[in-house]
Amino acid sequence: MNYLPQTTQDMISELLVGMPPYIQDAFAEYDWQEQTVRIAAKHRLGDDQRLRLLVETALVLLGMEEPSLYAQALVNHLGISKEKADALALEVAERVINGMQAFILEQNRDVIQAMQSE
Repeated sequence: MNYLPQTTQDMISELLVGMPPYIQDAFAEYDWQEQTVRIAAKHRLGDDQRLRLLVETALVLLGMEEPSLYAQALVNHLGISKEKADALALEVAERVINGMQAFILEQNRDVIQAMQSE
C-alpha cells in the first residue's frame, strides 16, 4: 500500500528506474511503507511526522541518504528528540531495512548460491 503522496511516489519510481531489478522488485513487493506506518503509529507520530518518516526511510532504502545520518535526519525533519529518533531509527532498521534485506536475499537465493559456487 502506498502512503506517500503520488508526486513523492513518482519520484521514487523515477529513482528506481536506474537501480538493479532486485531493488526494483523489493520496492514493489516488500511492504516497507506499511511497516514504517506501523512504527509511526506505535511511536504516536502525527500525520506530518509519519509522512516525513516515510520519506527519510525511502531515502535511506534508495541509498540517497547515509544510514549513519538517519537518526539525526529524523531529529531535523520530524522535530523530535534525539532519544525518540534513536528509538525510531533502531526499530526502522530492525523491521524495515533488515526486513527488506531479508526479502532481497530470499528472492535471490539461487543467484547468490550460484555466485558462491563459482
